[in-house]
Amino acid sequence: MNVITSKSGSESAEAQFAASIRSRGTQTEIVSLGYQSNEFDTKVHWLQDLDYWAYFGFPPSEKSPGERYWNVFGLGIPSGSVSIGCEINPPVSGTNRQAAGVFLEDSSRQLHVAHRGILNARGRVDKEFVFSKFRGEKLIVDDAGQRSQVLYVGQLSDPRFPESLRDFTREVVRVKEIARSKRTT
Repeated sequence: MNVITSKSGSESAEAQFAASIRSRGTQTEIVSLGYQSNEFDTKVHWLQDLDYWAYFGFPPSEKSPGERYWNVFGLGIPSGSVSIGCEINPPVSGTNRQAAGVFLEDSSRQLHVAHRGILNARGRVDKEFVFSKFRGEKLIVDDAGQRSQVLYVGQLSDPRFPESLRDFTREVVRVKEIARSKRTT
């Protein structure tokens, strides 16, 4: 699989990513979505039958200059101020190995979502730790001529992609909890 670096490829993948979740007949809820230095009120999509919520967009301008998408997910009913369980933030174009998410294209031109293993749990979590604790699928991909290991989320055209995203979010939350508990002991 290859990491998508073109702006048009990323736009297409981002649109399919959001549509795959919104098509599940989700409800929208207004919540306060917090991030490191602030929060804002916005609508999230709640997949009631899968018990998680999703936000698709760009990060607030004070968080990032808009060179990556800001796709955030959380577990449970979205109400009031919500906690982000997982972020999948592919670059809008080009190669950015500091962005947590990537879009992939396989030899059949199918689009996939993956994560670089960049997590924060009261501070950055070491990638080696993330990859050693993560129980889901890991891939080696062509990353603009370089080989990179990523955590696999799923194929966007798979009807079960919303379930794959929920399972991925649960696993990220689990790894972050291990990292936090390790820091407090």
